Amino acid sequence: MTRALPTEAALARATAATWGPRPTTQPNRESRRAAACEARLRKWTPDRSGALLGFCGVELASGLILNDLRIMSGQRGPWAAMPAQKQLDRDGNPASRR
Repeated sequence: MTRALPTEAALARATAATWGPRPTTQPNRESRRAAACEARLRKWTPDRSGALLGFCGVELASGLILNDLRIMSGQRGPWAAMPAQKQLDRDGNPASRR
C-alpha cells in the first residue's frame, strides 16, 4: 500500500486551517516599532554631561522593569543604554553565575 504525497493545494489548505490566512499586506515599520516599544516611564533623572542626557526607569508592557537606563544622545538621535552594574548578593559581594 503506497501513500500519495499531498498536493500543493492540500498543503495550502492545511496551512490556512492551522495558522489562518496569510495577511495581504505587511505592517509598516512604524507600526511594528510602536508595538515593540510599549513602555511606561517610571522615573526620570536629568543629568546632562557630554552625550549623557539622564537616567530613567522603564516598565515594559510585559511587566519587565528596567532601572537606571542611561539615555544618550547620538548622531541619529537619542538612544538607551542598558544598565552596566554588577549584581551584588546580600553580603555586598559580586554575585556569581552558576
